[in-house]
This record gives sequence, structure tokens and C-alpha cells, in this order.
Amino acid sequence: MNIKAFRLSLISAITFLALSSASSAAPIITNGEAHVGELAVLSVETSQIPAGGSVEWSVSPTTGKNPDRISLRSGGLECAFMPLDTEPVKVMASFIDRGGNVLSSSETLITPKEFKINISVVVDKPLALWDSEKRSDYNLSSESLLANSPVKISAAFEPEFNGTPVFKWTADTATAILEDKGSEITIRRSSVGESEISVTAFNSSGVKLGNSSGTVNINVPVSTMEESSREREAWQDWQKSQELWNSARYAEAA
Repeated sequence: MNIKAFRLSLISAITFLALSSASSAAPIITNGEAHVGELAVLSVETSQIPAGGSVEWSVSPTTGKNPDRISLRSGGLECAFMPLDTEPVKVMASFIDRGGNVLSSSETLITPKEFKINISVVVDKPLALWDSEKRSDYNLSSESLLANSPVKISAAFEPEFNGTPVFKWTADTATAILEDKGSEITIRRSSVGESEISVTAFNSSGVKLGNSSGTVNINVPVSTMEESSREREAWQDWQKSQELWNSARYAEAA
């Protein structure tokens, strides 16, 4: 074999080995699903880095905003960044030897999601009505909410958000927001009906994390509770009179 043919054979072999190495590169490891407004952490296996070599990361959005706070961790084994919207982000890790040559590379596409926010009613104590036949109170279902009375509403992230969120609540014109404690508010509707509630959450930098809306069914009229209270008080008054009468305290029982 002449020298020229030997060189061509050697180049072909090196090229084949490089391509084989690139195609066999381990995939980028993601730390769970990426969410908007929260750091996404990606990593590579130590075995992929050649002796004395390094990892070069590339993060680029497909159409949206550039991710915020791009940083390297663990000596370059990890890349962290914060997605600002739900547009896909392409991440590439190149494995470089000590001479600066790219031996192989891996890439992945990250599609951030907004957080799901669940709105629910907080029931501290169930409503109770008087049962005139049994002469005792009975609790209504947890879905029973009294008109013209405070009702607590809470918001919770799914999955949990690792940060300090800011909540912005709104309600329809027939519903008053009496108190706002961030993830929990207290509302009141003067009459029976559905209160429309919505909430939007942001991280401390103002990046939108997600939003949700729903209706709260205020379904127990004030008159129902008033009538129940009158019946309860009437029974208690009668019972007290009986006790006084049985004790021969007729004047007080009258």
C-alpha cells in the first residue's frame, strides 16, 4: 500500500470512529419536567468526558425568548436555566478533549410547561341546620356554602413550585374579595349564585407561572340559616321553661 492510500485509509478510520462515538453519546439527563419560571437542570454522565477534557453547553430557543439565568454547575457537568415561556428550547452538550476537539455531542429539546393551579374551597367548619324532628343539629355537605358569609378559597400548584410565588386574584362584580393572603383569599357573595374566581401566579421576577379559573357555588340562602336559628332558639327556650317548671320556678317559666 502506498503512502497516499495509507493516509486515506487512516482518515476514513478516524472519521468512522468519530461518527460512531457521536452516535453513541449518552443522552442529556433532565431533572424532571421543565416549567416556566423555575430553574431547569440538565446533566451529562461523567464517563462521557474524556480525560482532561470538558463539556461545552449550548442553549437556544426555537422561536421564543432566550432563557434566563443560564449557568453551569458541578464543574460543567450540569447546565441550569430558567425558561421564560412555553416555547421549546434546544440544549446541546459537546464533549471536548484537551486539544479542543469535539469528540461527540448530544442534544435534546425541552418544552417548558406552565404550572397547573388548582382552586378549591377551604371548609373550616361545616354549616349546621336544626332538625326539628330529631331536635338536634346536623351538618350539611362540604359543598354547602352560605350566602353573605365569608368563604375561603385557596390556590395550589401542581406540581409544587420551588420558589416564592405572587398571586393576582379577580372575581365577578357580584363577589367581594374581603381578604387576600396570597395563595388564599376570602370572598363573600350576598345572594345565592355562582361566584366566578380567577387567579394568575408569577415568580419573584414577574414571570408568569400559570393561571386558573373556576366557579364557587354559593347555594344556601341566608333565610335558611335564619329560620334554622329561630327553630333552634325556640326549642332551647321551651326546654329551659320546662326545666324551670319542673323546678317549681313558675314565675320564671312563664
